[in-house]
Amino acid sequence: MKKLGLTIVAILFLLAAYLILWPVPIKPVSWNAPMPPGYTGPHAVNTKLANLKMISLGTEEGPEHIAIGKDSKLYTTVASGNILRMNPDGSAQEVFVNTGGRVLGFDFDADGNLIAADDVKGLLSISPDRKITVLTDKVNGDPIRYADAVVVAKSGMMYLSDASTRFAPKDWGGHSKPACWTLSSSHQPAVFWSSTRKRRQPVSSRKALVLPTALP
Repeated sequence: MKKLGLTIVAILFLLAAYLILWPVPIKPVSWNAPMPPGYTGPHAVNTKLANLKMISLGTEEGPEHIAIGKDSKLYTTVASGNILRMNPDGSAQEVFVNTGGRVLGFDFDADGNLIAADDVKGLLSISPDRKITVLTDKVNGDPIRYADAVVVAKSGMMYLSDASTRFAPKDWGGHSKPACWTLSSSHQPAVFWSSTRKRRQPVSSRKALVLPTALP
């Protein structure tokens, strides 16, 4: 037993010596961070948002995303499941369509179809004549549980983010580890990466959109 103990001690000693003395191709160097330039360049103080305009949405709540369609109309989604359409100044508001779910993000494809990430229904295509088509609600057999944002590339490829791999909002309403998928023009999805890439969304209040006076 004593001999076995000495053998174990010797092995541990040799292992420690190996880890301490064996050369490694790492040569640490110090780095002195430069002084920050302060609020200059793109970070300089400006008044670009000084003339924001509040667009009331009446009884609708929770504007989530905005975009200008090919018809030059302003579109936004709200908590009721409605997608609202209006002039860029907020006038002539109407319900473009109700998906029966909750659209969190959307984009337009080359044909003018509104491609919507609906957190209940999945990935939808809504034609200019308001016909709703489910493009997909599954990825490799796994349900899209929390469709959150979508971008349509110039190539026609669609990139959809799934804000939860476990909790569907209709059941839980929570968020979990997101995933991002890529969808080809043939609507066959596959894993793209493992974290959400959200589009820039507008500053919004509970019942109104807050927009710059001129939209790009």
